[in-house]
Formats: sequence, C-alpha cells, structure tokens
Amino acid sequence: PYTTLFRSAELAMSDADQNEVPVHVEGRVLREGTQVRCAVIVALDLRLRRALETQVAQSQKMAAVGLLAAGIAHEINNPLTGVVGYSKLLLEKRDLDDDVREKVRRISESGERCRKIVEGVLLFSRQEGGERARLDLSDLISRIVRIGEYQWKMHNCRIVRERDEPVEIFGDREQIEQVLLNLLSNAVDAMPRGGNVRVSLWDDGAGNARISVQDE
Repeated sequence: PYTTLFRSAELAMSDADQNEVPVHVEGRVLREGTQVRCAVIVALDLRLRRALETQVAQSQKMAAVGLLAAGIAHEINNPLTGVVGYSKLLLEKRDLDDDVREKVRRISESGERCRKIVEGVLLFSRQEGGERARLDLSDLISRIVRIGEYQWKMHNCRIVRERDEPVEIFGDREQIEQVLLNLLSNAVDAMPRGGNVRVSLWDDGAGNARISVQDE
C-alpha cells in the first residue's frame, strides 16, 4: 500500500551573492512500505511577502500615531481657544499700558500660530486617502510647513518659500502631504548644524506642476 507524507517549513537560504532569502518549503513524499517512490518539493520566495508585511506593520503604526496626535491636538485646542480669545478681548481694552499691550499682542499672535498648527494636525489626521480632488498646492505646502514649523526651528532650520506660483492639480491630498512632509523632514535631517530649506512651486508651462525641496 502507498502512503503520502506531507511536511512544510520556513527556511533561510542564501542566493548567489550570499544574501539571506526567506523561503517557504512544502514537500510531499509517496512511499510504498519503507521505500520512497517519488517526492515533490516546492519552494516559495518570501521576500516580497516579508516586504509587504513590513509595509503593513509600518502603516498600522503610523495610523496609531496619527490617532494619538489627533487626540492630543484636540485636547490642546480647547484651552488654546481660551488663550487666543481672552488675549483678543484684552487687546480691545483702551486703558492698557503700551508695554502690557505689546506683551498681550505677542501672546495673541503666538496662541494664534499654535492654533493654526493644531488645526493643521487635525486636518492632516482626518485624511482617509484614496480620494482625488482639486488641490491648491500653495495652500497645501503652507499647511505642511505649519505642522512641522516648531520642530524644524528647534533644529535651527528655516523653511524659505523661494518661488510660490498659484498652481492647482487634481490628486490625492494625503499622499502628496506625506511626500512633502517626508521631503522637508529629510532636508532638515541632512543639516545637523541648521540652515535653510528652500521650497519652490511653479507651473512649467507644459501643464505640469513642479515642486522643489532643496537643503544646503
């Protein structure tokens, strides 16, 4: 009588360049008594699957970070509204000393800037992706710059809008925001001693939008 034996396992093999290759191996053996009559072994290269699994894990991590950031931004937004609102009410008083008025004005401007940053984070975190729409690229770049402005200033880096033409495109806002955020972050990381990151936006005259991000 014939019997079939099945085994499967994941192994690590080496290619011609001695690079490790993860492999899923399945084998079937046909026996007659104690004699092996035939065997079929199939090996599947798992490199692409592993890369996709890593990508999915990273996406899930970024989604979790996005939810956390959105929650923090929402909690900050409430007291920040009070800071901006009350400082503006103080500025409406006519009996404030000039020195006090200047300090309150600075509080109001700083609070408003923080409010815009928080608003940018909230809008960024709510993007679901996959939806294409008409986009104002100049406005989109401004929003991304506000999101990372504080962090980049801490690295002694300044974002310089060198060229800023009014350009609109039809595309996925979330994907373009992610690309711009990565380009700006990489440019800042490339200058550990600080410097200027120059951002340009223009229409090349052939129906194409051009964005340039340049570090020093």
